[in-house]
Amino acid sequence: MKVDIERINSTERKLAICVPAEEVDNNFAELINDFRKSASVKGFRQGRTPVSLIESMYGKQIVAEATSKIVNDTFYKVLEENKLVPVNKPRLEPEELKKGSDFNYTAEFEVVPEFEAEGYVGLELTKEKQEVKEEKIQEALDRLREKAAEAVPLKMDRKVKKGDYVFIDQQGFVDGKLLGDLKKDNLQLLVGEQKLIEDFEKNLIGMKKGEEKEFTISYDDDFVIKEAAGKEVNFKVKLNDIKERVLPELSDEFAKQYELANMEELKKRIEEDLEKQLEDQADGKLRQDIIKKLLAKYNFDLPQSLLDQEKNFLLSRYANDYQSKGLEVPEITKNVQSNIDKRSETNVKVSIVLGKIADNEDIFVSDAEVDNTLKEMAAMYRIPFDQFKQTYEKNNLLQGLESRLTEQKVLDFIIEQAKIKEKKASKKEKEADKNEIDINSAN
Repeated sequence: MKVDIERINSTERKLAICVPAEEVDNNFAELINDFRKSASVKGFRQGRTPVSLIESMYGKQIVAEATSKIVNDTFYKVLEENKLVPVNKPRLEPEELKKGSDFNYTAEFEVVPEFEAEGYVGLELTKEKQEVKEEKIQEALDRLREKAAEAVPLKMDRKVKKGDYVFIDQQGFVDGKLLGDLKKDNLQLLVGEQKLIEDFEKNLIGMKKGEEKEFTISYDDDFVIKEAAGKEVNFKVKLNDIKERVLPELSDEFAKQYELANMEELKKRIEEDLEKQLEDQADGKLRQDIIKKLLAKYNFDLPQSLLDQEKNFLLSRYANDYQSKGLEVPEITKNVQSNIDKRSETNVKVSIVLGKIADNEDIFVSDAEVDNTLKEMAAMYRIPFDQFKQTYEKNNLLQGLESRLTEQKVLDFIIEQAKIKEKKASKKEKEADKNEIDINSAN
């Protein structure tokens, strides 16, 4: 078998493969024999039909199956012998297969670019160290009180003020047309929580029970309800009821709601949880710093097929974020598309670099580790493990999960080998931007 490998560029390869006539004829003979064994032809015993008749009856099918078999047998053999790993579905162009003649075909595909992964052992890193302050514990306690707040009927009639629960009927009109997404019956709102825009809540303050009111609000062009984006909406609101928001006292009885004996135990639990959060944040920041250092070390072209795959994944996740909230998916703006393009490039490059290091260090994820992760996820969603795993298998998600777990193990390895100094985080670092690299991409 003759093989010619053309390096189109750093990520594309074209194979020209010539299969000798002898191998072609052997495949033809095997398939014709298989057809003779199974064919039922009137006038001939099964397995005794003349070859010429089999060829005339099943010729096209034999050629198609022989072509497929020869390509599959030879193509993957060539890949293995030349250590080539396609990252996309190869584009195959076979010539017509004929008995007694050599068979030629070409295959084009993309590969991960060749580069040397080095300099990842002994990285000098800095890990932020933060302490849990008493004020943070108090803030957490306040949030627990807010979650446990009760809506209590007013003792005397009064107007709405900030911090009240209100129950309203709402209708929103654009150019005289009622919008279904802005029609709500007996909607409960906490005034001042700003789940709606501030101007809407301002119009509720000062209203009395049973009162009806009309007002107009202008929405920005990027408002999530498409029909109201960039337009003035005329609202008609009826206030059905006002209730006072009453927070529970911080006491041992309050702590018992969380199956703890007293407030001291509750504060201790909160402190431990906050310490864990800070440690997780510091670890996440450390991993982001590693990725930034690795990305700066290597420069190579990225396979277009992987970029397209990642873009499709991010676009799908973008749409799902809106749909999961019951919102209409807005059009993809140039800014959103630009961010997705940049994120795709980063994610693909990160995956390639970490994959290369995994190969260098023989880092892999066992089936047991994958199953343990699936069990944790299934427990979190309260779904039986077998059912949860079947869903992952059915939707071809296991490979992506395995890749993400492998990448995490690579980062664990780099951290173990690194020179790490701890420092207290500055105020600016505590408020660091949240637009970090997403290494949990689709693979």
